Amino acid sequence: MSKLHLQDYIKEICEKSATIEEIFGSNFRSECPNEELGFDASEILANWCLTSTGGNWENFNKLLALRKLSQDEVISRLYSQPKNFLDPNHLYRTEMESVFKCLTSNGVLLDKKINARLPFIELYTTLVHYAYQKLLLDMNGRCDASIPESVYREIASDLFKNISDLLSEPLFDTFQNLKLSLKKNHPNIDSYKSFIFYMIDDGFYILFRSYPVLLRVLTNMIMQWIESNAELISRLNQDLSSVSVKFKLTNQSISQVESIQSGLSDPHNFGRTVKIISFINGEKIVYKPKNLGPDKAWEDLIDSLNAINPPVN
Repeated sequence: MSKLHLQDYIKEICEKSATIEEIFGSNFRSECPNEELGFDASEILANWCLTSTGGNWENFNKLLALRKLSQDEVISRLYSQPKNFLDPNHLYRTEMESVFKCLTSNGVLLDKKINARLPFIELYTTLVHYAYQKLLLDMNGRCDASIPESVYREIASDLFKNISDLLSEPLFDTFQNLKLSLKKNHPNIDSYKSFIFYMIDDGFYILFRSYPVLLRVLTNMIMQWIESNAELISRLNQDLSSVSVKFKLTNQSISQVESIQSGLSDPHNFGRTVKIISFINGEKIVYKPKNLGPDKAWEDLIDSLNAINPPVN
């Protein structure tokens, strides 16, 4: 795919995967209707009515009126392009293009022992390697904490699993639909290998045209993984000494991380999750990426109430 063609393709995916908030946000720019985007705006409007008012069009029209909108204006906007995706240098759009390039190229597994059992892993190994390298680059010169490469690879294995959870079902459905034709067209090649080659050549291009939101969610996942882990490592580097004092760890000079265990909670606040950080001296701390100020204030209140000897503790 040529660079120009790829840019047009990514622009199309961005337009098709735009959210309601983007379409009706301050960055919206009204343009001539474009019915070639591949969706039925009237159907989207009907689904919006169904989910917001149970299909009651009278109440839905009142809801639109509160936003100073009409059905005709909603349909016009749904067929128009969100302004914030039109800039070719937009970070999000550039990242989506990089993700697509990774998926349509070959790569080498980062860690066969950990990830060999994940389905279709050959298709997104290059993508994980790309995110892994971006994280290392982001951390270069910003982190003095002793974090061995094995820990970064452990973090990367969590990304392998997250991508697998997202892509496995649509990839398996595509594989099942094409299995017979792949075997017929390439009788001397294993069907699975034929499918891998097919996805790299044309498959992802077709898949994301049918499911544009899938590429958007995948791009979000990669960006959030890099940002959240860079944030974790930076905080660890900054707060390591105070953490060791606060929790009275046995060795105040804990300096080398042995492992970072992920996947301990659902992702919140743009992909952030609870993690357990283990050090080579055996100490462990739990990292919860949220402001604990309200929790601390509540704890202090309870302590102060208990201190005045109330009738109930």
